[in-house]
Amino acid sequence: MEYKAETVRAYDAHARALDGTFEGSFQRIGKPVVDLFLSMLPPGAPVLDIGSGTGNKAAYVQAQGHPVVCVDLSPEMVRLCKEKGLRAHVMDLEDLRVEHNSFEGVVAYTSLLHVPKKNFPNALDNLKRILSPTGHVLFAMKEGAGEGLNGDDEVMRRWFSYYTDDELRQYMQRSFTVVHHDRVAAGKSVFLHYILKGNDG
Repeated sequence: MEYKAETVRAYDAHARALDGTFEGSFQRIGKPVVDLFLSMLPPGAPVLDIGSGTGNKAAYVQAQGHPVVCVDLSPEMVRLCKEKGLRAHVMDLEDLRVEHNSFEGVVAYTSLLHVPKKNFPNALDNLKRILSPTGHVLFAMKEGAGEGLNGDDEVMRRWFSYYTDDELRQYMQRSFTVVHHDRVAAGKSVFLHYILKGNDG
């Protein structure tokens, strides 16, 4: 579909430049919640990074002793993950070919914001399906309203879907319990962070 093709095209074209941007964003915004997430996992528990981008978070998680598998729909992003010594595969997060209950930790950090809202419940179901019964999910989105191509970026043509906290919780409550939430402002964006566990965990 067009939204996927346009988004992948943008990330493939700008992958190398975005690597530095993503690293800076991780250090400023993401690292504290990643550390908290890792503290909830058993030592050495495997982690799946869905929509991993260039692998900045995944490289950090791996350095903390957790084997990581990265998946992203952009071949160029996957290539940069592999340059960092990460296991990485080109894969559609809306069609994850991953075994049920196979990961103790799942990271979906601002990756599902590239999914149209009508497809969002199925994407969440995929997260629950691959998570072990005792596992945790690190989940992040951008706060706002609406959806569509271009989003908040006039240079890179990508799909963005924005949500409020209440809206996200309505979707998540069917399958997940929120064990941590924070809201971080960064420039014009506000990031909504969640750590989740399955309702049966």
